[in-house]
Amino acid sequence: MGILVDDETIAFYNYLVNRLNDYDLAYLHLIEPFTDVSGNANAIQEVAKHFRQLYTGTIIINRGFNKDTANQVIGDGDADLVSFGVPFIANPDLVERYRTGAALNVPDQNTFYTPGEKGYTDYKTIDQQ
Repeated sequence: MGILVDDETIAFYNYLVNRLNDYDLAYLHLIEPFTDVSGNANAIQEVAKHFRQLYTGTIIINRGFNKDTANQVIGDGDADLVSFGVPFIANPDLVERYRTGAALNVPDQNTFYTPGEKGYTDYKTIDQQ
């Protein structure tokens, strides 16, 4: 679903994130847009890059990153850490796969948010393939 964006949205979140600097937070966890917002002048295209200019603490970013794009956003200084959701669901050994360059399992989105082990604990690890 996301946030409804209007002409006050960016100003509001800029204010909010700037005020978070007043607190001793462990980190600020942000997420990139779920959809293409390039045609919306009221939307932030690159969330980590935008808020890095305002927030002085640790930034964690998520949404659609792979090994290369994660390393790039960290290398560019736009985020301190990248979190992975879907890739970890399908690859419980994601770190090892990234380290060795092994292929990734394809996530089965039909099993997301359903009961049982199917789609959560039945993905094969590198040593099982």
